[in-house]
Amino acid sequence: EPVVRGVQFAVACLLVVAAADLVAAAPSVAAVGVGVAVVVAVVSRRAVALVVLAVGLVWAAVTTGVPALSVPSMALFPSGLPRLSVGAVEGLAAQLAMTVGNAAVATSLLLTDYYDADVSSDRLAESMGAMNLLAVPLGALPMCHGSGGLAGKHAFGARTATANVFAGGLYAALAVLAGLLVAFPVALLGVLLVVVAASLARTAFASTDRWLFVASVGGLAVITNVGVAFLAGAVWWVLRSRAPRFSWLNDEW
Repeated sequence: EPVVRGVQFAVACLLVVAAADLVAAAPSVAAVGVGVAVVVAVVSRRAVALVVLAVGLVWAAVTTGVPALSVPSMALFPSGLPRLSVGAVEGLAAQLAMTVGNAAVATSLLLTDYYDADVSSDRLAESMGAMNLLAVPLGALPMCHGSGGLAGKHAFGARTATANVFAGGLYAALAVLAGLLVAFPVALLGVLLVVVAASLARTAFASTDRWLFVASVGGLAVITNVGVAFLAGAVWWVLRSRAPRFSWLNDEW
């Protein structure tokens, strides 16, 4: 469990890094987002994400106009037939540990924290596999679950399956109004990412007494990536638990 808590904190750190990049591109827009978020939070904290997203969509529509509806094509493998390559194998190897650590194991644990739900990492892996086998042939990018996305939904009020239905409807609407996405002021998203990161980090540290270990895994993820941090944390934890030479380490490690 401490390794998984470290992965959760690692994702929180990466969200902050991503938020900083988005905010740096347009600080004034981000300031507007912070102002909107603070005002809305006074009334309803759970409505912050929806209102900030709505402001961004209105902003995009005003600056570029409302785009014409465009239905994506349904051709199979629109970018070409799949083929095995060195790049594909390298990408798989680099992504595998991150997917297992963040999208399956960490998400399963976070579901228990937030919703007291017993959803195994195996079930999450099966649903990701089925989702990608169905969607990728139609041109979708590979997708996965993730503790960051789950923390974001929970932080902004998602408590039942209705949230997924609502999000799915929003995605479908944006798919036929893709021009709005291009014009969306992404600095506003940076504001939301910070809120999500804070929620995820708080959960990671509140559920463990291994503070130094969790913080170290998070720091390593920022320097390298979540997959490397997950593997390194797992190896260290096994060594610490089984090798007598590491018995001098205190409980925080």
